[in-house]
Amino acid sequence: MSLVLEKLDLRRHDVEKAAELAYGADETLLPLMFGGKATATRRIACLIRAGGNVFGYEHIYVAIDDGKVVGIAIGDTGSEYEKADGAGFGLLYRCLSITGTLRLLAALPIVNRVLTNRFEADDFYLGILAVDPDRRSGGIGTFAIEGITRIAREKGCNSLVLDVSFENPRAKKFYERLGFECVGKRPLIPGWGKIGTCTMVKML
Repeated sequence: MSLVLEKLDLRRHDVEKAAELAYGADETLLPLMFGGKATATRRIACLIRAGGNVFGYEHIYVAIDDGKVVGIAIGDTGSEYEKADGAGFGLLYRCLSITGTLRLLAALPIVNRVLTNRFEADDFYLGILAVDPDRRSGGIGTFAIEGITRIAREKGCNSLVLDVSFENPRAKKFYERLGFECVGKRPLIPGWGKIGTCTMVKML
């Protein structure tokens, strides 16, 4: 295995694979936002290529092994992420169609309730980290986090921030092993802890 972590290059990297991995990162929120797998993967691939949004190519790093995309990390500094979060209606319509745009807009109040959406300028928010299902438990996730940590430091960030679903305790343990701590919980329904996220932070 000869892993490298690279900034996504639309000319060289498999955008459809990156979109597929991004979709598989959250089995609750992303289907709510984008629909079923085939439609959602197509929509996310369009957003990746378009740029200027939180799924845009400029915020994506890919783990490459033997020329193939085996993992994906989507994130950026708090200030850059907040700028990208305001993608215009025209971009959404172009990539999602009118029904897809309405679906996303309807889902956003739920998404904003459970995901961190306010950042300090020196935070690095990791919105998505995903590894090819056939390559899990092979160290790719750890490799990606180590690479993102270096990138965040180079950008002058003091902390890595991410959200982990209550329904994914395995991921929470993975991040804890890498030095992240849960600093706050965001349940979808206050007082009912079945669905929601834990905001995790690692100081750099």
